[in-house]
Amino acid sequence: HAPVANLTGGTTISRVMTPNETWAYVNSSMNLRNDDLGNVFEAMQLVNHPVKGTVMYALHSGTNKGLIRYRPTGNFEHVIGNFKRTPTSQTLNTKLGENISLNQPAGMVLDPSESTLLVADSGNGLVRMVDLRNNVVRNMQIGGNPIMMYPGLRDLTNQYNTYNFWAIDSQRLYFINQSQEPIVLATQTLDVGTTLTDPSYNAFAIEGYQNRIYVAARDNGIQPAIGRIYRVDLSATPYVRTTLTLRIPATVGTQTYQIQGLTGMALNKTATKLYFAEWQTRQIKVIDLTVSGTASNVATLAGIAGVQGHYDGSVEYALINKPGAMQLNEKENRLYFIDGSTVRSLNLENLGTGKPLVLNTISGNPYDTGIINAAGTDSRYIRPEDLTVTFNGNQDVIYISDSVAHNVRRIVLDP
Repeated sequence: HAPVANLTGGTTISRVMTPNETWAYVNSSMNLRNDDLGNVFEAMQLVNHPVKGTVMYALHSGTNKGLIRYRPTGNFEHVIGNFKRTPTSQTLNTKLGENISLNQPAGMVLDPSESTLLVADSGNGLVRMVDLRNNVVRNMQIGGNPIMMYPGLRDLTNQYNTYNFWAIDSQRLYFINQSQEPIVLATQTLDVGTTLTDPSYNAFAIEGYQNRIYVAARDNGIQPAIGRIYRVDLSATPYVRTTLTLRIPATVGTQTYQIQGLTGMALNKTATKLYFAEWQTRQIKVIDLTVSGTASNVATLAGIAGVQGHYDGSVEYALINKPGAMQLNEKENRLYFIDGSTVRSLNLENLGTGKPLVLNTISGNPYDTGIINAAGTDSRYIRPEDLTVTFNGNQDVIYISDSVAHNVRRIVLDP
């Protein structure tokens, strides 16, 4: 049994987990905007005070909006009210996470210490820096005063465990130089010029490893039909951009493969495997980056080609609905990815053994949307955009940017 806090009665109820279910609880200490989508409690957080004992803090998104403090032996106490905010603020002040209004948050990256989460606030044109220990948000002040905005930033990455950060919008590659004061965000020149992508392709995801950057691009972000993955060599002057060649087995030799609607990409720590999501086929695939020449380098891991649905279990029959952004966990035995209004986990422990992989839903509901923090499929998202994964206290912790709800959410999984 797994406990679920019941704030209305001060008691605890339980929900029975199925044998194969992964327990996941959504916590919105990073919930940066709330909407009137029902009388629900959000951001429930237990705090153990050495004198006052156990205290539950919660955000309420219904009629009595606000931060509420509750003790098992007492009543609710409103600490701060009026938490509903619209996503229009470009404030440069340092504030608690609940006081910041994001506008279409997109890509994210953790700094090497994994104590700060950088979020591309796409609509405001800012890079938000979230102190994960204290839930304090400040802005990376790029350029002079007043701050220079960069609308349309899509994603961020860092260069091989360093504080050198790279960013992209739909067409360009940027380097964020934190060694200068003020911080400089500079457009990078490639061997093909300052435009990173080919005509009709828009960049949306970026991954870094040593002196190489991988960029995912597609024709559109709604229902993409095609996609490309670019590799940028940072050791060359100017940087050299190439397109990854994908090959699949053919009757005679191999044949070139065109990605059928790219929606997500994840690189392993040694840059030997690159996982990607394909919209048109509703599948998760992997590229073996160690294969050269004419050998096949693409394999399908999950999903049945052209069959759309949401069904958990062995990948022999599991179905995928709307695959999107993805990332590996620290042990690289789980691939977490967004699927429509849910977050799913592909167990990779059987990869290479000949045994089928297993696909599970860990958070969100495939048939309903909203802003609700709860366990497993009782939680709700509107349009999850991107995710990043860290490992804390022997648990996988996932941060989700919800572009339409204008917030960042946190999922904590049991080991």
